[in-house]
Amino acid sequence: MKKTVKGVPAWFITLSLIAIASAVGFSYMFARLTIPVTVKEPLEIVDYPETLELFAGETLPFNITVSNHANVNYTVWFEFALSDVEYQTNYTSFSLNTYHIVPGENILTASIEVACWAPPAELELEISAFRTAPVA
Repeated sequence: MKKTVKGVPAWFITLSLIAIASAVGFSYMFARLTIPVTVKEPLEIVDYPETLELFAGETLPFNITVSNHANVNYTVWFEFALSDVEYQTNYTSFSLNTYHIVPGENILTASIEVACWAPPAELELEISAFRTAPVA
């Protein structure tokens, strides 16, 4: 004797329940969504001097333009490094400013000072920019 429920075979009811369970599971998986998220660096150095020339004993100010692509403010400072560490240690000093960067372009002035007893030199200057959390 075959089992039935109100004239419907049991195997049909079982398959129907499996199909419904699969459809519900499929619908759940279909509802999940993945969207790539990219967090970009908000600050970009857009302009700076190609070369710096000064004489021993001089202080030379120069500008660096930083573009803030975000709509929040940042605090920025620069670290300077000459290609000759000994020359840098013995003969030069750099400005130690902290800058308040607002959205848009910001022109920042830094400076290098060379001691009056410094010998002539051909050097390269590396500038590293650091930002902190947004400020009010």
